[in-house]
Amino acid sequence: MGILKKLFAFCLGFLMLHRFCMTQTDGFTMLRIQSDLPMASNWDKPTDIDLNQPFYYIGSGAQTFAFASDDLVIKFYRHHRSGHALSFFAPLFPRLQQTIAKRQAKRQKDFASFKLAYGQLRHETGLLFIHLGKTSHLNKKITIYDKLGIAHEIDLDQMEFLIQKRATPFYSTLEQWIDSGQWDKTKQGIHELVVLLKSRCKKGIFDKDPDLKTNFGFLDGHPIQIDVGRFKEGPDDIMRVTDTLRKWLEVKAPQLIVDLDQELN
Repeated sequence: MGILKKLFAFCLGFLMLHRFCMTQTDGFTMLRIQSDLPMASNWDKPTDIDLNQPFYYIGSGAQTFAFASDDLVIKFYRHHRSGHALSFFAPLFPRLQQTIAKRQAKRQKDFASFKLAYGQLRHETGLLFIHLGKTSHLNKKITIYDKLGIAHEIDLDQMEFLIQKRATPFYSTLEQWIDSGQWDKTKQGIHELVVLLKSRCKKGIFDKDPDLKTNFGFLDGHPIQIDVGRFKEGPDDIMRVTDTLRKWLEVKAPQLIVDLDQELN
C-alpha cells in the first residue's frame, strides 16, 4: 500500500508539474508546431519581407501559435491537435482511428481557409505569405522567443506557417480614437469595416467565427481581419458580424449607432 501511495503521489506531482509548465508557456512547445507532412513544391518564396528580426510570443488561437516583431506576425500551425499521442495503436482501435481521421480532416479545413484568405482576401487580412508544406528552397531560419523568453531557432522550410502584417486590436483602437475625440477617424473606421465585410460577402466567403474583439484589428488606421482560420465558401450575414459592435457602441459611444446603421443600410 505504501508503494501505491508513493506511485500515486509521483504521478499526481508529475501531472501538476506538467500543467504548471503548460500554463507558463501558454501550451507552446517546439514539438507542437512540428509535423510529418510531406514535401511540397508549390509554395512561393517570400520576397520583400524582412525576417531578419526577432519574433516574440503574443498568443495562440484555435489553429496557430503567434509570434510578432514590430511590424509582422508569424503564425505556426498547432499540429499536435491534428494527431494523437496514441496514434501508434490506431490500427487496433477503430474509434481511435476515427478520432485521428477527424482531427486530420480539421487540419485540411484549416488549410483550405488559409488558402482561401490568401487567394481572395489578401488585402482584407494583411496576409503576406503562406507556407503549408515542407520545402527546400526557402533557406531561411528565424529566431522566435516563447512566453518565458527562451529563444528557438526555426527552419522555415520545415514548418507550416503564415505571415501577416501586424495590426492593433479592434476595440482598443476604436476606444482610443473615441477617448481622444477623433470622431471623424472613428466614423471612417466603422465605414471601412462595413466595406470590408461587404467585400467578403460579395466574394461568397463565410466566416464561422466573426469575433471583432479577437479576430479583427486596425492596420495603419484601416480595419483588417487577422484571424483567417474559419473561412469557407458560402453566403454570410453582415448583421451577424456587426451585432457585437452595436452593443459595444451602445455603452461607449451611442451617438455612433446612427452612423453604423447608415453604413449597413
